[in-house]
Amino acid sequence: MRPGARVEKCSECGKCAHSGCKPMVPNFCKLTPEMAIKLVSAFEEAEKRKHAKELEEVERAEKVRRRENGEDEAAAAAVAAAAAANHQATVTDVLATAQAFQTIHLNEIAKQDIIDAAKKAQKEATAAAIAKAAASAASASAAKTTPASFNIPEAVHKNIKLQDFEFLSVLGRGAFGKVMLIEEKATKQLYAMKALKKEFIIKSDDVASAKLEKRIFQKASESQHPFLVNLHSCFQTDSRLYFVMEYVCGGDLMCHIQERKRFSQVRAKFYACEVLLALEFFHKNNIVYRDLKLDNILMCPDGHIKVADYGICKENMPYGMFTRTYCGTPDYMAPEILSQNKYTRAVDWWSFGILIYVMLVGRYPFHGDDENDILEAILNDAIEYPSNMPKDTLSLIQGLLKKDPRSRLGGGRGGADEVKRHPYFHG
Repeated sequence: MRPGARVEKCSECGKCAHSGCKPMVPNFCKLTPEMAIKLVSAFEEAEKRKHAKELEEVERAEKVRRRENGEDEAAAAAVAAAAAANHQATVTDVLATAQAFQTIHLNEIAKQDIIDAAKKAQKEATAAAIAKAAASAASASAAKTTPASFNIPEAVHKNIKLQDFEFLSVLGRGAFGKVMLIEEKATKQLYAMKALKKEFIIKSDDVASAKLEKRIFQKASESQHPFLVNLHSCFQTDSRLYFVMEYVCGGDLMCHIQERKRFSQVRAKFYACEVLLALEFFHKNNIVYRDLKLDNILMCPDGHIKVADYGICKENMPYGMFTRTYCGTPDYMAPEILSQNKYTRAVDWWSFGILIYVMLVGRYPFHGDDENDILEAILNDAIEYPSNMPKDTLSLIQGLLKKDPRSRLGGGRGGADEVKRHPYFHG
């Protein structure tokens, strides 16, 4: 499961997973797809029951509030019952559709369907579309063109609450909570909902980080940026924060490159153009992203991509501003971060160079037996490039992977414009 050194492979069934994800991968070895589906369904039913219990707690609290405020409880109950009855008839069909889209689903048949759909979408991306994306990288106005994969509602919903959505399944879990696939009852639109436990956020002193993520989501959504995951709404209960985001069903680029080993020059350039415009948006809004990697780039059904996960972004970072926080994913971290020196938003261009290298070569440019060896290699080792790498591609990656941020492509005052002027994006 390359690229990446910290990956483990099952000796029985051959499935691969990142070492950090290993505890969350069920042991389905030697099970038939039918039995695996039954087990997954049982897990999802348990999650639905747990979610229903949470909803009951919210509703009880709402009833108490209504009684205290003298509101008409009977009328509210009638409205809720009507909405539930109207929705029940479609839950089965929606869940079936959602399961077919889940990229982390352990049913190999569903997984193959997703991969085949993504491959088909990529083949249908014609040379004209690729040329348009490359031209977009040379023109800031292209960022105003929104792919047809998703449309954010023009009017921001007010008084959004948990009861407005139907829980379908769990897409992933993290230290602070989980990400769920949901359906908005009023529109039948699918979304991804990130539920964060307030208790853990407070204990980990991450309140400021949660607020920052919300602000960045709002900036991306206000512009309806085509290559960033947009926000539908956010709200909270007594115990949790909720971010309702657009649901991007095509999987991340890490998933796709594991199937292909590496991407073609044309495909890699297509993705690079769109990621470049996403980074340009961040930097124009004085934000340093700091977590660019294959895992955070999601594939839309139409073949376009969206950059996700704004958890370690930093605001107020115009050109020349420094910060010192040690963060990021080791394989993508710039030397100045590893040296624990102050750094600028030029670290994003280093990560961009790593990203392009991995897409084209199928492995990371720095190697080692463990994480410490890899970090040491990033600081001290030279990069080996394939002998058949095109001249413009080689020049671009070498410019982005300058260890000195002052001479790094994109590290100057011109920022993204410097990168867009490179011949790679005009060939």
